[in-house]
Amino acid sequence: MQVLSSSLLALAATLDVLVGGTAAPMQEGITDGDLVSDTASKAREAAKEAASTLCSNHKLLQSFLKSPSSQVRSASYQAVRACIQHIPQVFAEYGKFEAIVGTVLGALGEKDAACHQSMWDMVLLFAKRFPHAWGFGCIRKAVLPKLWGFLEHQCFGSQQISYPNLLPLLALIPPIHMAPAQGFFTEFFNNLWQGHSAVASSDRLALSKGFQECFVWVLRNVKRWVLHFCIT
Repeated sequence: MQVLSSSLLALAATLDVLVGGTAAPMQEGITDGDLVSDTASKAREAAKEAASTLCSNHKLLQSFLKSPSSQVRSASYQAVRACIQHIPQVFAEYGKFEAIVGTVLGALGEKDAACHQSMWDMVLLFAKRFPHAWGFGCIRKAVLPKLWGFLEHQCFGSQQISYPNLLPLLALIPPIHMAPAQGFFTEFFNNLWQGHSAVASSDRLALSKGFQECFVWVLRNVKRWVLHFCIT
C-alpha cells in the first residue's frame, strides 16, 4: 500500500510540476533559455502522455479511489485532481463517463477525516470542469445519498475542513439539478442540521457559519432559479 500511495502521489506531483509549472521565458536567438524551454516543453508532453496512458489502462484510477486503504484513497484523490486539472481530456473521452462521475463525486461519502482535504480538492475541481456530470442518473442513486449521509454524520470529523466547502459545492451545481420539486435543498438543510446536536461545541461555529452561508446563498439565487425553471 505504501508503494502504491507513493506512486500516486508521485503522479500528482509530476503533473503539477512539469505540466502546471511555468516554462522558462524565450530569448532572442538561440540561447540556453531556448534549450531549457524546449526541454521543459518535451518533458510536459511526455508527462501528459504517460499520465494519459496510465489513466486509460487503469480506468481513470477508479479502483484506487475505492481502495480499502485510506492512505491509497487520499493519494488517489490527489492524483485524480491533478489529472482533472492538467489532462481533463482523458475524462471527457472516457467511454463510460457516468461510471467515473459516480466514483469521483461518490467520494463525498469518504469517512476518514484525514482524506477530506484531498477529497474536496478533487470533487470541487471535477464539478467545475464537468458541470454536465450532475445530469447523470448515478447522481441521485450513488452520489446524493452519500452527501446526505456525510452531512448527517457531521462530515465524519472534518467539520473545520468540510463545512467551508459546502457553499463552493452548491455554487458549482447547475440550477436545473436543484429544482424545488426534486427536494434537493430540503434534503441538504435537513441533513446538515441533523448533526447540530451531536457536533462538538468547538465545531458548532463552523457548522452555523456554513449553514448560514448556504442558506443566504439560496435566498439570493431563488429569483434566478424561478426564472430559469419558468423559461425551461
